[in-house]
This record gives sequence, structure tokens and C-alpha cells, in this order.
Amino acid sequence: MMRTASPLLLVEDNELLARSLKRALTHAEFDVTVMHNFGDAQQLLQPALAGTAAPYALGIFDIDLPDGDGTELAEQMLASGVVRDAIFYSGCADARRLQRARNIGEVVKKGNDLVGFLNLLRDQKTLDPDRLDGHDLSGRAPGPALPAESTLRQWQ
Repeated sequence: MMRTASPLLLVEDNELLARSLKRALTHAEFDVTVMHNFGDAQQLLQPALAGTAAPYALGIFDIDLPDGDGTELAEQMLASGVVRDAIFYSGCADARRLQRARNIGEVVKKGNDLVGFLNLLRDQKTLDPDRLDGHDLSGRAPGPALPAESTLRQWQ
């Protein structure tokens, strides 16, 4: 029986990195949608608010986007139901913004190589499509409410 690929949203402004991540995640049997900036990704909110879009199992966000803050975008995406869970893959060095991201989801520094990042995702079982389909990775209750603090380990 053929398994349906789990939908993932990747918001990454570095086009080369986005292509590499998409290739690796597609190879792991995920249906990856890539957005390169805050504004384009925000366009996904309208169908979600209208109830005409299926949610992404996971959003992978860069914090430093050229036209906005990835943590704000992730909060909007979670609250509107566009994504069910969020992970940040970012080179951001601002302690305040990193803490805000940690309050939302997992934070992985871009200093880790691509293979290391994918291994971290596998360790969290986020690359198992059966786990992503209908399951929340962070342990928080389903729905639009954001957690007061991250329940996932921080990767430094």
C-alpha cells in the first residue's frame, strides 16, 4: 500500500539551503512547500482562515527573514491552523528572539550541517510520516493555543 506524503511547510530565505532541505525532505517522503519570505508565506493564512486549506503537519521556519520575523510568522501559522507544529532552523544570534522561538517550538542553529539537522529531526521522530500525520510533536494540546513554554528540548 502506498503511503501519502505528509505535508511540510519550509520558510527559508536562502534559496540554496531551501533547495537542499526540500530535496532531503522529499526523499524522506514528504510533500514540501517552500516559501522564501514572510509576505509570501502569509498568503497561506487566507485559505486557512476560510477553512479551505489542509494544514501542514510541520512548519520549519528561519527566524531572520528579509521582510519579517519568523517567530511572528510561526505564531500566526500555528494560531490559524496552517501548521500543526513548528521547528526553527536559524542562524539568529539575538537572545530575545531565540527565546521567543524556544517558547514556540524546537530551535536548531544553522551552524549544524544539513545532515546533522536532519539527524536531529529523525531523533525527535519528526521525519516519520506516520508520526506527523495527526500527531502533535510538542505534547501541547491540539488547536490554535500557543504553549507558554516549549516542551521540546533545546538544541544548542
